[in-house]
Amino acid sequence: MMPKRLGFFTRLLDQGSAQTRYRLAAEQIRHAERLGFDSAWIAQHHFHEQEGGLPSPLVFLAHVAAQTDRIRLGTAIITLPMENPLRVAEDAAVLDLLTDGRLEVGFGSGGTPTSFLPFGLTSEQRGAVFADHLH
Repeated sequence: MMPKRLGFFTRLLDQGSAQTRYRLAAEQIRHAERLGFDSAWIAQHHFHEQEGGLPSPLVFLAHVAAQTDRIRLGTAIITLPMENPLRVAEDAAVLDLLTDGRLEVGFGSGGTPTSFLPFGLTSEQRGAVFADHLH
């Protein structure tokens, strides 16, 4: 039987500036590691602070990785249709090496329809673009 593991997820919804939300989320993850949590997961959201305010999860996790030793760090999710897949793969590979293999990467097609427009996409295209970027 596999041992049970406990993780937590945050969308960075705390009140305050982006800098304050990032600081609080980093504190939460450090505290979770001290309490014995196995993993911490963060969401990527563009343009909509009420849904979460973190457009660059790998950059944030690099910051947190430098402050932690054991806890696994995950993306839940990187909105792949809005990203350059090669750039994401390279950044994730480097971060995984820097964290001694503590990175967990989750990809998704996204959910907020208006977030796609600044990336030159419509919400209706997200599934096809996700599939293309995943390959």
